[in-house]
Amino acid sequence: SSTSTAQKDGKDGTWTFSGWTASVEGTVVKFIGEWTFVEKQAPVEPIDPQPPVTPPDHLNVVARPSVRPQVQQSRTELPFADVKANAWYRDAVEYLYENGIMSGVREDSFAPDRNTTRGMITTMLHRLEQEPHASAANPFLDAQYGYYANAVRWAQQEGIVTGTSDTRFSPNAPMTREQLAVVLYRYAQYLGRDTDRAASLNSYADGSTVSVYAREAMRWAVAEGLLSGVGNDRLAPRAPATRAQVAEILYRFLCAE
Repeated sequence: SSTSTAQKDGKDGTWTFSGWTASVEGTVVKFIGEWTFVEKQAPVEPIDPQPPVTPPDHLNVVARPSVRPQVQQSRTELPFADVKANAWYRDAVEYLYENGIMSGVREDSFAPDRNTTRGMITTMLHRLEQEPHASAANPFLDAQYGYYANAVRWAQQEGIVTGTSDTRFSPNAPMTREQLAVVLYRYAQYLGRDTDRAASLNSYADGSTVSVYAREAMRWAVAEGLLSGVGNDRLAPRAPATRAQVAEILYRFLCAE
């Protein structure tokens, strides 16, 4: 224990201590003299400003269903004025919305024709897995911050996503349809699913335009019924995947047994 007297000298933050005693293993030791200390504010580490963050497109996500999900057909649950009752993606949006996988861009708007970004897709998969921790460092300088940072680090560590370069992930860039096929193909392998099925792309007018790196994944996605044509017998592999398309494709993926 110790006792002392202390006095603050003025308002400049200077303190003078005197009369200190301390007990060390039963022996009392007295410190003679005065000691003066000056208060100083601890240095603050500068914080690098974070880049603008794109709001997430989804809220809490439940674990992936182990059986084909049952969608209520009440047609009264959705608050989105731009998702019509007869829309081809209606069931998918309803299921994903009810389970917290996707939400609207506003309370009353889903924006089905808006592009889905690479960061959004990665975060959806991360949350489907209950947001596991990633031990590896994030190599992408443009994905260090933001709602997608942990998801990108996890997905890169697990080999589900790669960057657009060694140091860039381009999280706010639209994800193309062939990129989505590749990500889901790798995610299926991560889940231990059979990815051996493959369909010919020759029946599509633009089947030959699928990038070499995506060809195997696209053949699997078409065989599994995840991706189909967008009209005029086209796959549109390098077109951005819209929110409606992503909802439908992800719904089909979750429905697969």
